Amino acid sequence: MQIKITGKHIDTGEALREHVENNIEASISKYFERGAETNIIFSKQGHFFRADCTIHLDSGLLIKSSADNDDIYACFDTALQKAEKQLRRYKRRLKNHHIQGGKRVDQLNATSRIIAPEPENEELPEEWSPITIAENSISVPELTVSEAVMQMEISHEDFLIFRNGSHGRLNIVHRRPDGNIGWIDPEENAN
Repeated sequence: MQIKITGKHIDTGEALREHVENNIEASISKYFERGAETNIIFSKQGHFFRADCTIHLDSGLLIKSSADNDDIYACFDTALQKAEKQLRRYKRRLKNHHIQGGKRVDQLNATSRIIAPEPENEELPEEWSPITIAENSISVPELTVSEAVMQMEISHEDFLIFRNGSHGRLNIVHRRPDGNIGWIDPEENAN
C-alpha cells in the first residue's frame, strides 16, 4: 500500500504521519485485501485544519473525502470515517459485480484540457485557435456500466468517462439535471 502525506504550508510531523499510516492501513485492510494508493493533503484554512483524503484501490475504485476541524488529528479521523463509510457502503456491491481480489482494472491514459471560450463580439481571423487554460492527465478505466455509475457516485463527480468492458468502446455516464443518471454509448459506425 502506498501512502502519500502532504502538508500545504503545514509541517506534518512524524507523530501525525504515523497516526495517518496506521489508521489508513487498518481501515482499508478491514474491507479490501487488494493494494491501494492513498493521498492525504493537510492544509490550514483560517483557524481550521482541512484534510483531503483520496483512496485509489487497485480495483479501480476512487474514494474521496474531506473534513475540517480545529484539531489536525480529529480532522483526519473525520475524513477517514467518511471514506470508511463509503467503503462499507460499496463493499457488497463490489462483490456482487464480480470484482475479484487482486484484479487490477485495465486503464487507458488520456489528457483532459480546459479551453478558453471564443470571444463573443469579435470577428475571428481564420487562423484563430482557442487558448488551452489547463491540461491534466487522466486514466480511463475499463468498467461495466454499473461499476462506472458506482464509481461516479463515490467520487462525487458529475460524469465519468470509461471504456466499456463488454465491447471496449469509450462510454460516458453522467448526472442529468433531473438527478437521474445518463449513459452515452456511441455506436461504432454511427454517422
